Amino acid sequence: VTTLPARGIIPDSDPKNLGMLGMHGTIAATGAVQRADLLVAIGARFDDRVTGKLDAFAPTARVIHIDIDPAEIGKNRQPDVPIVGDVATVLDDLIPEIQRTQAIQGKPNLAPWWKAIDGWREEYPMTWDEPTDGSLAPQWVIKKLSEMADPSTIWVTGVGQHQMWATQYIRHVKPRSFLTSGGLGTMGFGYGAAIGAKLAVGESRPVIHIT
Repeated sequence: VTTLPARGIIPDSDPKNLGMLGMHGTIAATGAVQRADLLVAIGARFDDRVTGKLDAFAPTARVIHIDIDPAEIGKNRQPDVPIVGDVATVLDDLIPEIQRTQAIQGKPNLAPWWKAIDGWREEYPMTWDEPTDGSLAPQWVIKKLSEMADPSTIWVTGVGQHQMWATQYIRHVKPRSFLTSGGLGTMGFGYGAAIGAKLAVGESRPVIHIT
């Protein structure tokens, strides 16, 4: 699962990507985290839009928290295993250890877990109510825009409901391609950010600003 700023770090086409969690996220992502045995939080800060009531968040999960900033560790959720370091370096060290352990102990049978998750995905997809006045649902507009856009598009949003529709209905496929103001939630962010993105990439990639 990903948080808002991390959309696209794993493509939405990957069946193991459950999307964004939290109050504006998918049921599957939030349900999986709430029922998890182990939560590996990579560069995450456990903000209130993700956790809701903090003491009810992922109540049965042990937490490994990886962050380059020691001030983030234990700020909101106390981890069982705190790791301060650059994510790329930490994962390069951690993954071979996981593979070594699984070679000795075997891999867990995750088939029942994925069956449950896939059931939630099927039963609780992202949907919207169609307008009855003949107008276009903004969610539909954003979804169609995503389907028609070049896969290399950089998406930029302002702050508000349209920001949540953009993260929910754009098909995010590339990392560092979704620019939005999370945390501070600065209204008016999108226009300047879109201009900055276009100056950075030039004609090599299109930039679309949703506001």
